[in-house]
Amino acid sequence: VKFPITMKDLSFSLSKETNFLELQKLIQTNFPLLKRVEFFDIYFDEEHMDTIKVGLRLAFQSASETLTNEEIENQISQIKACLVKQFQVNFG
Repeated sequence: VKFPITMKDLSFSLSKETNFLELQKLIQTNFPLLKRVEFFDIYFDEEHMDTIKVGLRLAFQSASETLTNEEIENQISQIKACLVKQFQVNFG
């Protein structure tokens, strides 16, 4: 039996020097409920040329149960904290 996948999007800004593969790998290896991480939007703000704005699509799924909204929101909070700590991203 397959349990449903829940998709969530995050948007944030970060340094244009950031290695996107490292960012993706960090998230995927530290959050086992996360099945897929995709960049769906990357754009530059002409007023802030040293940063990039990024849209990240996250796919959550458990092999043993249907995930609750609370479980997913908890994972997202942890992912955000991880991104701020490791890559100084700005969720603003």
